[in-house]
Amino acid sequence: MPAKGSFKRKGSIELVRFIFAVCIICFHINKDLWNCKKTVAAMGNFQFTFFRNGYFAVDYFFLLSGLLMAKHTYSLLNKTDQHTSVSTGEETVIYIWNRIKQLYPYYLPASLIMLGGYILLHRNPVLILGRIPSLFPVMQMTGAFQPEGLIGVAWYLSSMLIAMAIIYPVCKRYYRTYTTLIAPVLGILIAGALIHETGHLANATQWILFSYKGNFRAFAEIGLGTTCYEVSRRIAGYTFNRIQKAAFSVLGTVCYFSAILYFVSPLDKELHGVMLCVHCIALIISFSGIGLLSEKQIFQKRWIMYLGELSLPLYLFQDVARAVVPVMMKKSSGELKAAGILTVTFILSITANVAVVFLKKVLTKRRVLKSRCHKDEKSSSYRGDIDDRCGPD
Repeated sequence: MPAKGSFKRKGSIELVRFIFAVCIICFHINKDLWNCKKTVAAMGNFQFTFFRNGYFAVDYFFLLSGLLMAKHTYSLLNKTDQHTSVSTGEETVIYIWNRIKQLYPYYLPASLIMLGGYILLHRNPVLILGRIPSLFPVMQMTGAFQPEGLIGVAWYLSSMLIAMAIIYPVCKRYYRTYTTLIAPVLGILIAGALIHETGHLANATQWILFSYKGNFRAFAEIGLGTTCYEVSRRIAGYTFNRIQKAAFSVLGTVCYFSAILYFVSPLDKELHGVMLCVHCIALIISFSGIGLLSEKQIFQKRWIMYLGELSLPLYLFQDVARAVVPVMMKKSSGELKAAGILTVTFILSITANVAVVFLKKVLTKRRVLKSRCHKDEKSSSYRGDIDDRCGPD
């Protein structure tokens, strides 16, 4: 059993990533097919919509991104060798580039498929050229290019990378001051200002002052995510009895179910501030591992980890399915189109995941083999001792 506070991949968070990714897809389907007016059931005066507010799941992902970034920067504080030739700026670029490399195995094929569709269907050079820069995801929300990009939902990735590029060096240099003071104050003030001025946190491509609303939203919530990590880290150091652990598990479960209930509720956008706090509480409890369910490792299952891995391809390939399926099923009902979009999204995502996992294994095997060959080369007295399997460098 992992030590308390070791913070390996949390099965509960992986499961939430998958569920929330599906909620976002359902929201977009509702928006595309029914203009966010689709309802699926009713209980008295309360109507259950088809994830009318599912877009708010994105805010959880912003918080999680900030949490993981803070986890990374905090780990660097404990390194004994603080004398490095790499500057904070260079380290930030390396961190952002590593994040982009994690996205590209899914982002690039989805973008190229969408680009092919624009070329075949629209044949508008201005439209196509305006969206090509989004092949490099950070460009999409800079304001210099079309914010829709090749993959409309990738605005989230662009805003995330832009916000991280600003936050990372500050968090790295002033970790404790930033996570305990600057991030929560700025995060609450910026999120509050967006809600006060526009009524909600939605409409990521709305221009405010000098940038898109999505960028301000990302900056505020990724900052709050760093605070969530610091709170999680400190709470994990305490010892709780079983009743307290059970209470934390109940609170976390209630927070997650409250979020999903809000996603399917007919409520407008008045509760964004409250739901942001709910996301923070749920994330802190899940990541700190202080709940009874975490102690029992209920969610530490391989299949749950796999579902978590699918969250990114699901999020990205939904645009492909949403563009293709309605055209292929013109005469079908909205419900059948929705089922078709979900099915195609899952097929594309699972296929992409299988391909990525296979390629990673092949490349890892090649690297290991090449490393062994180089070691053999150094230890050999002459070239003939080297295994022929090494091949060319």
